[in-house]
Amino acid sequence: MKKIAIYGAGGFGKEVASIINLINKEEPQWDMLGFFDDRKPVETEISHFGKVIGNLNDLNSWHERLSIVFALGDPFALSDLVAKVTNKKVDF
Repeated sequence: MKKIAIYGAGGFGKEVASIINLINKEEPQWDMLGFFDDRKPVETEISHFGKVIGNLNDLNSWHERLSIVFALGDPFALSDLVAKVTNKKVDF
């Protein structure tokens, strides 16, 4: 299974986590690691979906391959954030 995380630990992030869980019920393919968020501290529990595992700096220094889903509602913030992801081990 591919490792995946969600960038954005708000309501939209929870919706994306719910979709990942539904996909995995049909055919397991994602190992959901948790959430990245610049406004919530690491280890913050995000409902039953998991915890915050880091912020942008942590994502850019992640040591293994990781798929990331951005769950942000503001297209300008999303564009700015995507441009700041420099880790070659991360795919979108």
